[in-house]
Amino acid sequence: MPYLAILAGQHEEQEVLGPGRSRMRGHRARAHHTAARYSRRNGAHTGLGHHFLTEAWDRPYLQPCSQKPHLFFAVLGEFDFDAETREFSEDLAQGLVCRLIEANYFRQGELWDTFLREQPQLAQRALAAPCAVVVDGEVESHDDLGYLRYLLDFLAYLGDRGGEVVYDPYTFSWFSSQDWEHRVDQGQIFNPFDHVLLLASPEDEGTSWLHTRGMLKFGRPDLSVRAVPEADIPAVKKMIDRFISYQALGGVLEEGREVTMEGLERRFVPGPVLGSREDPDFNNFHVEFSPL
Repeated sequence: MPYLAILAGQHEEQEVLGPGRSRMRGHRARAHHTAARYSRRNGAHTGLGHHFLTEAWDRPYLQPCSQKPHLFFAVLGEFDFDAETREFSEDLAQGLVCRLIEANYFRQGELWDTFLREQPQLAQRALAAPCAVVVDGEVESHDDLGYLRYLLDFLAYLGDRGGEVVYDPYTFSWFSSQDWEHRVDQGQIFNPFDHVLLLASPEDEGTSWLHTRGMLKFGRPDLSVRAVPEADIPAVKKMIDRFISYQALGGVLEEGREVTMEGLERRFVPGPVLGSREDPDFNNFHVEFSPL
């Protein structure tokens, strides 16, 4: 049986296939008392009719999967690790480690040079930071997305404790602590496109390679479709969007199961899980979709 349009709801088309922007139409008011703000919360489905938006941050399509989520974030700044900060760090999901390192670790290489060129004002704040708080590790329990939600709140909390710049290396993204705070405030309803990057890389034949980064946050392989003609990019992007959502909410791709979707001119099938965490294109395993 082929894949149908697994998830309801349409996505706005983006001229540039970059990090997904929030498409929420509402959010809960956040409690500003520190203890309430950084505690784990439970909720219910929003009833918005978009199954990829869930206030509870649950995983309604959860299936067994051998891969575990791996997270890596850094906050650059000057920090005072008081008892409260240590207490909140101890509530991070099992498997995540919080450590303080020198910020120079991040101020090198091609990604840093791109940051200096494209966000010079924010880069100056990162240059002035003496150290960085790094949170990384493999999450042991991931039946829901509470592990990610708490971490995002914790990173915002670090902005109140001396943090200046938040770095997400899986999506090549840098945020001021103020922008991150706003992002978390606006993100009370889970949207997978806030956490995954979709790239379109030109190929020699005039086609494009569409591929994701960031699915490792959900313990799922990234997605890849090669040799996409320009006219097919919107439809293939929509297909990838659907499987970003499906996997983030716990689904597992079935090798060889045909994909059919309105607007998709060609039929595709996902192949086996390939690669490794050392693959520089994904920093993750990945699945190639091939046309029939």
